[in-house]
Amino acid sequence: MLDELSEREQKEVALALLYSTWFAHGTAGHNSYMTLAKVARQAGYRCKFDGEAPVLYRYDDSADAVFESQSDAARSPKDA
Repeated sequence: MLDELSEREQKEVALALLYSTWFAHGTAGHNSYMTLAKVARQAGYRCKFDGEAPVLYRYDDSADAVFESQSDAARSPKDA
């Protein structure tokens, strides 16, 4: 499913998911990012951010297990 989006589109969706989880505070483009993130979540997209670059992926149970094992103290988003 990711191959249906160009690399630039994948990055835009990842940014919207990251923004809606961590920075949703009414900046310019706020509504666009929030709407794109909502649609992406409904389509099964998630974003992993490990401090380097956001990684967009399609949700499945195996990915959930990886994120469940992360420490809450690290404040890593499960499903951005």
